[in-house]
Amino acid sequence: MDDAASHVIPTIMPSREELMAKDTFRVRLEAICREVVPIALPELPPFSLQAYGSFASGFAVRGSDLDLTVVWDYPPIPGFEEAVASVPRILEAALLQAGLGARVLDRTRVPIIKVCEHPTPELYHNLVMERQKWDTIAKEEEGETLRERLAPQSAAFGTLQHLKEMSAVERTLQDDLRGYLNRFMDSAREAMKDTDEDQYFRMTDPAPKPWLREKAMGDLDFPKTGVGIQCDINFTNSLAIHNTRLLRCYSLCDVRVRPMVLFVKEWARRRKINSAYSGTLSSYGYVLMVLHYLIHVAKPPVLPNLLHMSGGAVVTEQGYKFSFYDDEDAIRRAAAAGNITTNTMPLGVLLRNFFHYYGELSAMGAEDRGFNWTRWVLSLRSPHGLLWKEEKGWTAAKNAVMTDKVVRQRYLLAIEDPFETDHNVARTVTHNGIVAIRDEFRRALSIMADLAN
Repeated sequence: MDDAASHVIPTIMPSREELMAKDTFRVRLEAICREVVPIALPELPPFSLQAYGSFASGFAVRGSDLDLTVVWDYPPIPGFEEAVASVPRILEAALLQAGLGARVLDRTRVPIIKVCEHPTPELYHNLVMERQKWDTIAKEEEGETLRERLAPQSAAFGTLQHLKEMSAVERTLQDDLRGYLNRFMDSAREAMKDTDEDQYFRMTDPAPKPWLREKAMGDLDFPKTGVGIQCDINFTNSLAIHNTRLLRCYSLCDVRVRPMVLFVKEWARRRKINSAYSGTLSSYGYVLMVLHYLIHVAKPPVLPNLLHMSGGAVVTEQGYKFSFYDDEDAIRRAAAAGNITTNTMPLGVLLRNFFHYYGELSAMGAEDRGFNWTRWVLSLRSPHGLLWKEEKGWTAAKNAVMTDKVVRQRYLLAIEDPFETDHNVARTVTHNGIVAIRDEFRRALSIMADLAN
């Protein structure tokens, strides 16, 4: 494993030039956003676009997407929720007008804009057409008020004479049909939410399509390469800034942490089990799995539990109260002096034991036999790193309403967010997804066993 890690890790670490290019792109996006939002919504406070996630934590691999979130200089005045909610569409229009690829995803847990630096002509055409459709519906359903707010940006699309406008009548009929089907499916899910999920899907879809670890590309999807830097802009995720700081502090605690996380992320990418959109687990979920192992499973622990150490400020954000030790300079000094851990295992041994922990079948309650996927919740904040699913009520899939959207909550794999403790980071993992993830851990374990023999 040491040889594999030493071969793979240098090839996936982002270069200094890539990191600088991404930050330059962030500055460009921030300038566009700061120009258009005050014009359309002068009642909102100033804001910045701040990086979070792997780019800011140090856990980014080469070519990974950039995650950005809107951070207000001070909280918007109560009563302006509608104005804040319109920001994604305003920015989408402005980014398209600037020649970038931009698409609002409003069926996600929280709204985001997917952005790419250099969209292909065909992709740009499709994105603009989709935006024109939304403009038409906005005018029909909400009158001229919203249309007038977005006029400076939406007017740009009128100059694109080569793009056909979709019939408003045709769109309305499609939307009515889609709404009827969605209401029917929601009713069916609610009626059968306590039944086996596989049985439910067999009854509602007599001829299901084969599940793919990577979904087929749609007309509005961004290809993985060939469109420049890609990023997601989030609008209601201030917790992510604190979360990123926690992960960054962990990356500074020991020189083995970053390469171990990068290796696992690359393994998950190559095995195609790292897509929340396809029913598997996000990269963030794999980071938490690695940290859980290094804090709670490795003997002796490689990492301290920063969530239990004193010295950090108590923060209340989005209704959640938390604190963690975040003195980066002190962490660097302690790590350099060898005062954080007595664990001297090579990176390859840690990786082998990591795959053994998640790939080995666990007996009920037997912690030395591996992770119990069926019963346990991975929880960094807990003293022993684990909770029972029954403790949190995470035993059966259910629907939850979030910002006027119905979100499916699954608990086939349960990973508690360190701060947003009622959020399962693995909620997107479907039955097919959990089978694929567990199969890949077992496959990795089998390969290592064969090599050892």
